[in-house]
Amino acid sequence: MTFLRRLLGIFVMIAGLLGLLLSLAGIAGIWLARPIVINSLNTTIDTLVTSVDTIVKTLGITSEALGATIDSVDALSEV
Repeated sequence: MTFLRRLLGIFVMIAGLLGLLLSLAGIAGIWLARPIVINSLNTTIDTLVTSVDTIVKTLGITSEALGATIDSVDALSEV
């Protein structure tokens, strides 16, 4: 029974060390991947901001065109 306890204790210690090594590898992986992820997010956000600005400008032009169309229809209806 004592031999079995020692053997199981060794297995638990090995599993703990493997877990610790995997955790350290994960932290190192995140540390290395962080700049790539930040660069990718910045590029995506810049693209989204540019798209939203273009949409706002397009909506402004469309609004002006619609206003001009309404004015033209009003002028035609008066004639």
